[in-house]
Amino acid sequence: MALLHLLLAGYPLAQTHLMVAHFDHTLRTDSHLDATFVHMQAQQAGVTCQIGKWETARPKGNLQEQARKARWDFLTDCARNFQAIAILTGHHLDDQAETFLERLLRGSGVTGLAAIRPVRNLTKDDERTSSP
Repeated sequence: MALLHLLLAGYPLAQTHLMVAHFDHTLRTDSHLDATFVHMQAQQAGVTCQIGKWETARPKGNLQEQARKARWDFLTDCARNFQAIAILTGHHLDDQAETFLERLLRGSGVTGLAAIRPVRNLTKDDERTSSP
């Protein structure tokens, strides 16, 4: 929400070029309230909003990694359907630290040991081989 408000404040015509996409992982019983709030805020700002929901069975393995992949798949689908040229995501320092520590614990090498990249390509190969 902070990212949306910053974009709208910094670019008055942004609502004609923006789409809000929110993915409900359904990992909390009240997560649908977040989706409703995001939708209402986007509607009040006059911005198109797409809400996605993780409805498939939870795969085995690292839940957080699978949740990121499901979210990224949703975001890239939204971007393609909206004919977007970019996807902007808002991350705070805790997200950056968590990503770095996860990669460290997995034994990432020097080239992979980093936090969330500030820019990444939206190509099919990239979205399948790297963590968002």
